[in-house]
Amino acid sequence: MKQIIKLSLNQIALLAVTIIFVVCTIVAAKSYMKINTEIQQLTVKVEELNQELEVADTQLDDIKDHLKDMNNQLNLIKARLDKIETITDTASNATINSPANATSAANSSSTASMPIESTKINTGESTKVENSALSIVSINATDLSQKSNLSANQFNSIIEKTLESRGYVYTASTFYNIGESLYNMEQTYGINGLFALAVSSQETEYGFSNLAVNKNNLFGISGDNGYRGFDTIDECIQYFGNMIAKYYVGCDRTTISSIGFKYCPGSKSWITNVSWFFNLYGDTCNTLVANL
Repeated sequence: MKQIIKLSLNQIALLAVTIIFVVCTIVAAKSYMKINTEIQQLTVKVEELNQELEVADTQLDDIKDHLKDMNNQLNLIKARLDKIETITDTASNATINSPANATSAANSSSTASMPIESTKINTGESTKVENSALSIVSINATDLSQKSNLSANQFNSIIEKTLESRGYVYTASTFYNIGESLYNMEQTYGINGLFALAVSSQETEYGFSNLAVNKNNLFGISGDNGYRGFDTIDECIQYFGNMIAKYYVGCDRTTISSIGFKYCPGSKSWITNVSWFFNLYGDTCNTLVANL
């Protein structure tokens, strides 16, 4: 009888231990499920935060692009206002200092607005006149397959004056003395040299970027293994002319906008910036003509 009771007590103890184990297991399972649910909720929140951060980054990039566009437009307006002020001052001084009558002044003004058919080139000792087609350049580029008809020396003068006006040292830039390359590109492939200058200024910050200095790459041209390297600046310029002529102008892309959509897809600022640089070089050309 005692043995039976003893076994019963053992069974009861075992049953109690089993019950406690089951209860503990259930509690642990519920805690695990609760913790797992909380982890999943936190994961969802983290993903939502990451998405919000990506949206914020995109909005910030858009704001930066917009601010850069506004700054470029302000610089263009300032440059044009400076040009107007210079022309106004020149006209005022000419009127004050001229011994001629009002009719002569009017005739002089009319003559100044006519296209100039020659360019003065500083030779260091004296000034000679080089026959050329340099004249007032239209800054509304609707067909970049039209040549600027600038000479190599004229390209160099425009680049030098433009860089100096922006506070850069012309002789320290990879743009130094590239006029002949731009002239040859324009004659060979028919691509406007001022447009090539505008693209290279956008891509290399007036020829001072590491890409330009280390790889002779003025146009951000990519290859199979990243940005392409060129043996010389001239090689890069001729490559660009051939590429634009074949894959852009040859496909009826002859404006900065139509070229930009393919050349730098997804960028909201490339077209605006290149247009601004094109206008800048055009204004410099026109200023040089006006001062002849």
